[in-house]
This record gives sequence, C-alpha cells and structure tokens, in this order.
Amino acid sequence: NIYRMVRLLLPEETRNQPQKFIKWVILTEQWPYRIAWMMQAIENDYQMQTGFSQQPTGTIQQVYDRLRAQIDRAGGDTLSSLDSDPEQFELFVEAEPTITVEDVRRLRPYTFNLNPAMQSEVIKAIARQALLGESQEGPNNKEPQEPEPALAH
Repeated sequence: NIYRMVRLLLPEETRNQPQKFIKWVILTEQWPYRIAWMMQAIENDYQMQTGFSQQPTGTIQQVYDRLRAQIDRAGGDTLSSLDSDPEQFELFVEAEPTITVEDVRRLRPYTFNLNPAMQSEVIKAIARQALLGESQEGPNNKEPQEPEPALAH
C-alpha cells in the first residue's frame, strides 16, 4: 500500500508527513498535465532565480493561479484531456495538507507516475507561447502605442 511505499522510498525527514507524498501521487496521477506545467514553471523559476525560487513557501495553489491562463491557452492540446475534472483539481489543491514549492522540489525525484514525454510537450508549449510573446502572467503587457500618423503627400 502507499503508506508502506512512503516508508520505504522517502528519506527520513520526509517520512513524517506521508499525507503530502500521498497527495502528490494523487495529483500526478489524476492531473498529470497541470502538474507537469507547475513543475516546469517552478523549475524555470529556480533556473532563472525568479518567481517561486524566491518564495519556497509558496503553495501549489499560488503556482496554479499564476499559470492558469497559460495552461488554458495551451489547453487545446490533446494532453490536457488526460487530466481529470479541473474543478476537482482546484478543490484538491486547496485541501490540506498544503503542498509548497519546496515540497514539490523535494518530492520531484519520487514522482514515478508522470510521463517524461508529457514534460517535454509542456516545455514545447511554453516555448511556443514565449515565441508568441506570452508570459506566465499572460500576454505581453506592453504599453499600447499610438498609431503613427499617416504621412500626407
């Protein structure tokens, strides 16, 4: 059973909170697409030393809130259909125990049920959105520029 797996797999400092690991397993099993997006965003932040790398106690609910629009824009992907009910995801993410960014980084090596090909597709979707000028916060938020006046001949 999953409790035994927690005792066998996790390092001692993590074993005292098996509920977080169990919740993580359920999240990655039921909503692999959303979790892949969240894991990639956290990883990107740590590589660039921005965002959630500066807030290791930030919750996965906060990560999801930041990414929701971006995930929805890419939602036409067939991979998004692998996720279970989005409303249930939101309820489950909000439920105790709270999983933090630091927890995600600690649990990532034990994520055994997330297809690496999905992570690759998420990286491609992020790159496509970046090429289109969209960020994790939404479309490029440049100041609107006044149209240049037409030159009279």
